[in-house]
Amino acid sequence: MRSQVQMQVLVYVLALAVTALILYQGYKAIATIRPQMCKTEIIRFQNQLNSELKAAAGNFGSVYNLDLPMPCSYNAIIFVDIKGSPGSSTLNPLIVEAWDAKSQNVFLVPMASQKIVIGENFSVGHASGTNVVEDKPDSAKKFVSDLGFVRIDSTAGFAKIRIEGIAGHAMISAQ
Repeated sequence: MRSQVQMQVLVYVLALAVTALILYQGYKAIATIRPQMCKTEIIRFQNQLNSELKAAAGNFGSVYNLDLPMPCSYNAIIFVDIKGSPGSSTLNPLIVEAWDAKSQNVFLVPMASQKIVIGENFSVGHASGTNVVEDKPDSAKKFVSDLGFVRIDSTAGFAKIRIEGIAGHAMISAQ
């Protein structure tokens, strides 16, 4: 009788150890997969944006209103016109440095470790040609600067982007 109790205790301890090992390995696997999933989402976002820009650039006067899902937990996207210069911008110094070096033209906020570069056949601005700062409670914040960048905040996990085809390139603005 006494050896049966000891055997049951040993079985419970072994079962507990095996369960703990399985939980640890599962957590470790999820922790390593999550950053890879984020990189994949960023690449998918970049490819979708590139294809939409190419389509708009080839169709003069066409307007595309996109609701692109934001990758991971980013809450804004900044497009910079790489042909321009940052000047005395109020942007994050890392963005200004990359813009000045012409090494990156799309930035996710908070800053992503992965670079996003889309074709140079786009410009930034407001479709009507005027620059606006508009903040509405239930819509995306629109901020267009005459310094050559546009910031589009996400709304419910989506970036509401307006792309207009203009003479061989595309103009990006907020919807």
